[in-house]
Amino acid sequence: MKRLYTLIVSLILTFSLIACTSSPVKDFNANIVKENLTASTIVVHVVVEENTSDEAALKFIANEIAVEVFNKHKATIGLNKMTLTIYLFDSKADNDQISEAMAFIVFNINNSATQPGLSQGTFQKN
Repeated sequence: MKRLYTLIVSLILTFSLIACTSSPVKDFNANIVKENLTASTIVVHVVVEENTSDEAALKFIANEIAVEVFNKHKATIGLNKMTLTIYLFDSKADNDQISEAMAFIVFNINNSATQPGLSQGTFQKN
């Protein structure tokens, strides 16, 4: 009986792992149009194709983009303290003019030895 139970659990776990996708699934339509990396800052401009001004949706998009950018530059960042700023633009805005951003969010990276990685972002809606 124990072997049958172990076999069933093993099969379920195997099929669960097979069903996992390795490519990220985005629940939103937003594109990074500009990314600037310096010694202590990363500035990202994102165009949100969906017509939304909902604060929760914008925060979700910014957080997903932050994780994507952080993972992309993880080797370069290392243990350095940095600031990641993400500006969100709608599709009609001039994404070179920061004043036309719908919102922005600022993350601290490697803020302290006890808090490595991305901090909780500070969100500001314009």
